[in-house]
Amino acid sequence: MMFSRVTAVVKEEHSDVFRHLNNSHYDSYFELGRNALQEKYGIDNDTLGRKGFGLWVQDTYIQRKKQVRPGDKIVVESRFIGKKGPMLYMLHLMKADGDEKERP
Repeated sequence: MMFSRVTAVVKEEHSDVFRHLNNSHYDSYFELGRNALQEKYGIDNDTLGRKGFGLWVQDTYIQRKKQVRPGDKIVVESRFIGKKGPMLYMLHLMKADGDEKERP
């Protein structure tokens, strides 16, 4: 299975009035995971486009286990989980760095 793992620090400007990661910014961190996955396996957007594939967010589901605040170090694990027609399916998981060991 194609898998990648990237670490990032949550930016201050991505927080809301309550100083947690604003809902609108989760996808930005998942994009970091997608980019890392594509880079790791040499998959560029031009090639995907020529082959008739596109990348877009079809569905987002967030289950929060703890608050994510500016300055927190996070890990985004990403994997390709399948394809159907022109759609490539990916799964992204965000967690606090050190919460659990890497899962293949």
